[in-house]
Amino acid sequence: MESSRTLLMDAMMSPAGRSVEKRGGGGVNSLVRAASSALLRGVGGGGKVGLARSVTHLQLKRGESAKLLPATYSSSPSIASPLVVKGEGKGGAPTSSEVGGEEGGSTGVITPTADRVISPFAAEAYDVGMACLTGRGRNVNLTMAVDKFRLAAKLGHPSALYQLGMMHLVGNGVGKNMKAAAKYFELAVQHNSVEAMVELARIHKNPNKARAAGVEPSPDAVTRYYKMAAERGNREAMFELGVIYGQRGTAGRIGPKNRYLSAELRKSFSYFQSAAANGSIAAKIRVGDILYGGRLDGSRSGRGYQLPVNESLAFTYYMKAAEEGSALAHYLCAIAYTDGKGVEKSVGRAASFANMALEKGYEGARRLLLRLARQEEEEREKKEEEEVEEKRRMTGYD
Repeated sequence: MESSRTLLMDAMMSPAGRSVEKRGGGGVNSLVRAASSALLRGVGGGGKVGLARSVTHLQLKRGESAKLLPATYSSSPSIASPLVVKGEGKGGAPTSSEVGGEEGGSTGVITPTADRVISPFAAEAYDVGMACLTGRGRNVNLTMAVDKFRLAAKLGHPSALYQLGMMHLVGNGVGKNMKAAAKYFELAVQHNSVEAMVELARIHKNPNKARAAGVEPSPDAVTRYYKMAAERGNREAMFELGVIYGQRGTAGRIGPKNRYLSAELRKSFSYFQSAAANGSIAAKIRVGDILYGGRLDGSRSGRGYQLPVNESLAFTYYMKAAEEGSALAHYLCAIAYTDGKGVEKSVGRAASFANMALEKGYEGARRLLLRLARQEEEEREKKEEEEVEEKRRMTGYD
């Protein structure tokens, strides 16, 4: 038996449903009524009268919030809270006057609204849009993808708003329009889209993108958007905050009297650790560098705010990153085995890790392999000399 969601989308994509969508009028009520009418006429097979009656129960009074349970969708795997569909005229996609021409664009840092629940109708429209965008189960159809994302966006679907922002950002299926992209990202942030928070941070961070979106570059906005995303478990945001606070903490004069860790530097290391714990390979390498050299900027020489050196723990972080396929991490493990820092010295294992790093495309490992070859040759010659000397001693010859 066909599911109610499948039948509802069949009705939505019927001539009646598409005509309402193209006209853009009537909002949720008209779309639901068109779907109901199509179902009564047998769209989707068999004339599901009982389903049509249940669909009509979704009709909303003007300004009334939909109460549709249970919610089955969240904007990101890191967000447990569902999202709510607003009634007619609420949470819709930007109009041409809001995002096109000389108007629109970001006006400041946007904060998420209360958690909301998405209707099955919006979720199904989004699924169809993603199938059209990616070609999953059907041919790629960017025009239909935009149409379905817009429909889902009008119903407050956060990922639909985000996808529309990305399509305007790169000009995929629509004309490239930074102001439109920023506006869609802002609306997505209002609906708790973590991905949109990260994109807005990137826009404010890049002077050219910011001006194209109609705003001035803002370090404060960058920090606030990354904080929103980090609080919701985004590892890229955590890593970027580690960089931001690290730059703030080391901006002042560094000298013998400044060996304490400022609050900014403590935050920096904490964010790097959090990003590493959430699976960021770059953060694992950065934490390893910090622990290996004891410096918050990850350097291994020169002056800097000091942390206790922990070479063994640093090697553990490098190994974790190497296990996830990082060429740089393989190289750093090779260095550790070469120098015998954090792990027992082993030319053989150093060469093994260096070869893997080279195979993965890290060209710096080639020089290390030459160094290891010379070192191995020197050790062999030294061993031969010791054996000869031992034989002389045993035979009594000078």
